[in-house]
Amino acid sequence: MSYVDLNGIWRSTDAGAAGDYNYVLELSAGTDGALTGYMRAPQGTFYLRGRIDPEPRPAARPDGGIAFGWTVSRRAEQVVAESTTGFAAQYFPEADRIVAQWIIAESTTPADTWNSANVGSVVYTRSHGGQLEEPIANPEPEEQALAAGTAFDYTRLTGKWYNELGSCVELSADRLFGLSGKYNSSVGEAASEYFLSGTFDRVPPAADGGKGVTLGWTVGWNNTAYGDSHSASTWAGQVFLGQDPAWDIITTQWLLTVSTAATRVWASTNLGSDVFRRTQPDGATVARVKAAGFGAAHPSVSDIVARGEKYAK
Repeated sequence: MSYVDLNGIWRSTDAGAAGDYNYVLELSAGTDGALTGYMRAPQGTFYLRGRIDPEPRPAARPDGGIAFGWTVSRRAEQVVAESTTGFAAQYFPEADRIVAQWIIAESTTPADTWNSANVGSVVYTRSHGGQLEEPIANPEPEEQALAAGTAFDYTRLTGKWYNELGSCVELSADRLFGLSGKYNSSVGEAASEYFLSGTFDRVPPAADGGKGVTLGWTVGWNNTAYGDSHSASTWAGQVFLGQDPAWDIITTQWLLTVSTAATRVWASTNLGSDVFRRTQPDGATVARVKAAGFGAAHPSVSDIVARGEKYAK
């Protein structure tokens, strides 16, 4: 069995574990490491996008998990309708089970970002029947996309964004509420580039309300230059657009999941935060942050590998 066995329909083992509704997952894993699909409930259908790190960690075999993640923007629950949810998960092929941690990033004002994120966990098992499993049409057709979010210039998401240590996320936003691009943990070094996939809110809050627009993306830490770290990270947060693009800011929380044995899933996931701006910090600024002893906003790939080996089995 392999990561392509993610394809299919999945249901939560606990109807209240990831929201008021027992969302049904419909997943499609691509050979390029991309993940697409839907989260569906009777009250709504929501498009998801993500990335997969394709192999279990060798030290976690024979029942090691495959790390992956996805984001979905909007929710059926009205209390968090203006939100993006990021999932960081492991797929355990032997048990045919998905174990995920999640962050819901709700749209708030800048002063209330402390109240934006909620976290939790959910377990999915494969579904072999059910009334929601009939074929469906695309729930977000192009004409809906054209009508949605006219107060939000989604093209402002496209471009390069930097955290305080200079790591770069390069985003490209499309009219169907999708994000694609690359994450570079070492600016200027092409070997450090990793593909990302994500989503942003298709019906953002009113422009005069002062709230952010929610978004998220996932990276699978696997590339040709550095090999496979058997891990995936998912960011979920908000973008606040200023009067000038130079003032734009993205605030996020992230989940990092490393491949472990099924009995070690409790040790698989870390939580942290990142803030991205359009301006790349200069060398002196980066040096000051490092000298203060706070480390990286997101760990390096070598740190991820070391953590995974520590907790794999």
